[in-house]
Amino acid sequence: MTSSPASDARLRASEQRLAFLLDLSDRLRPIADPRALLDEATRALGVALGADRAGYAEDHGDDVHLEVSCGHAEGLDDISGLHPYENLGPALLDALRAGQVVVRPDVTGDSSLPAHVRDAYVRLGLGATLHVPLVKGGRLVAFVFAHTRAPRQWTPEDVTLLQDTGERIWAAVERARAEARLRANEARLKARAELLEHLEGALASNASSASMIAAAGDAMTRHFIGRRVNIIDVDEVADAMYRRYDSLQQGGAPLGIDTARFTHLVSPTFAAHLRSGGVQALSDVMTDPRTEGRREPYAAWNVRAQLLAPLVRDGQVALLVALHHHEPCTWTEREIEFVREVAARLYPRLERARAEEALRRANEDLDARVAARTAELAALNAALAREVGERRAAEARIQALYQRVLTAQEEERRRIARDIHDHVGQQITALRLALEAASAGGGDGPPPSELLARSRELAHEVDQGLDALTWELRPTTLEHLGLGAALAHLVEGWASRFGVPAEFHAGVPDSLRLAPEVESHLYRIAQEALHNVFKHAQATCADVLLENRDGEVVLIVEDDGRGFDVSAESAVATGMGLTSLRERAALIGARVEIESAPGEGTAIYVRVPMPTAAQA
Repeated sequence: MTSSPASDARLRASEQRLAFLLDLSDRLRPIADPRALLDEATRALGVALGADRAGYAEDHGDDVHLEVSCGHAEGLDDISGLHPYENLGPALLDALRAGQVVVRPDVTGDSSLPAHVRDAYVRLGLGATLHVPLVKGGRLVAFVFAHTRAPRQWTPEDVTLLQDTGERIWAAVERARAEARLRANEARLKARAELLEHLEGALASNASSASMIAAAGDAMTRHFIGRRVNIIDVDEVADAMYRRYDSLQQGGAPLGIDTARFTHLVSPTFAAHLRSGGVQALSDVMTDPRTEGRREPYAAWNVRAQLLAPLVRDGQVALLVALHHHEPCTWTEREIEFVREVAARLYPRLERARAEEALRRANEDLDARVAARTAELAALNAALAREVGERRAAEARIQALYQRVLTAQEEERRRIARDIHDHVGQQITALRLALEAASAGGGDGPPPSELLARSRELAHEVDQGLDALTWELRPTTLEHLGLGAALAHLVEGWASRFGVPAEFHAGVPDSLRLAPEVESHLYRIAQEALHNVFKHAQATCADVLLENRDGEVVLIVEDDGRGFDVSAESAVATGMGLTSLRERAALIGARVEIESAPGEGTAIYVRVPMPTAAQA
């Protein structure tokens, strides 16, 4: 049985088609990039068909545009790229959507084409076209086309070749895209695992909240190459934002977050979105209508695109993990997911670290307060111990002073008794004997007139002795004229008696009167001080002053004698009578100050507060 030439031709065409398809499959199999795969497939198809242009058009995913790949174009323009569906014309588009092959061997003579469509084909240099649709699930997903500049009779073999090639291309592209998605997903999962591993390691190795934020920011910066990473604390109650980390990845001004208000940067709508846990992804902050009125800070910071992932606490935004870019960009799902994941992992660790830091600060503050209070109590205890010691010492001094006062009183009584016995008593005895002799009269003794004269002399001596004794106990001038006059009389008598020039200077009015005990003690202090001048100072002159200074009565006794070392006063105080002088001053609440130096004389200051009983 012999075959006809026509059947032989069909057989050869079928074998050639199968060989082409096998070769095409081998060529496309190693190509992973869908764009490169389409370029190679359409180039091979154009060569196999002998067409001037061959291509593959698929839906862009928006039902508005076609994405055309044209790997073969000789003598005609390369029309690769996006084209609206409407460029096909309604007739061609409807036919393709219906799954019909559209064959036009001569577009200039095709009466089915509207005149404006024919004219358009002519302007494009087309003589013949062939379109084969790919319909999947009742929907046009792509079509394969071939163009020639001259009219051409398309054969059934040409149509079959386009149909078979279109199916192979579609399957190969879907496979390549599925593999690309798989690789992208694997890369995303790997990158996510690496980022989270770095993040977990960074968070685990840093104890303080500041170091955690820095470590998290550094991990994100290494992962998001070309992005600017910011971590921001938010206090909605205070309407404040605090920048904690800024990678400054692209340069530009540092984010002025520390001086910005939350409500100035985030609109109420965005704020509500963030409080609900939603991510804010802005491809271009300068054109997005949602940033209207809030764009000036972004311009100052050189920020065009922003991605914010919030952490919400008690219904308010507490932390923002942000990516920024200096140019408009579309944020990928991977970036959005990663930023959300970082925020979710960072915040619990950060809150725990901050709680521990707050507890540590509270403990340190408590320890410091306890230490301060302990030191304060120790100081109070020490002060109390000193006060108790001082009080006991004062009580001991008072007791000793009281004993010395009693002793002094007893000595004064014995001295007075001795003086009365030795002087006044003897004089009274002599007076009594003289009076008895005068009363007896006659005899060999002196005449009565002489005895009476002698009696008068004895009586006068008794009177003088009693006056002197009384003056020693309390001078009459002190009683009647006051302290100033008494001191003047004392100084005059002392100078006359001991032959040392001395003067008294009164800086108070004569009418000034103090309490009797104060005047008496000041007088005795002056008396003792002058006695010390004569006994110890070897002075050539002395002065006594009584003044009123700043509400105090000041008694000053000074000399030009040999002086002494005040720092060694305690060693010589007893010998110089200074102890009794201080004790007398203490009885009236007076202070004693001594100024002296070897060879420079001595000045004693006795300061007593002006009593309320003092009268001017």
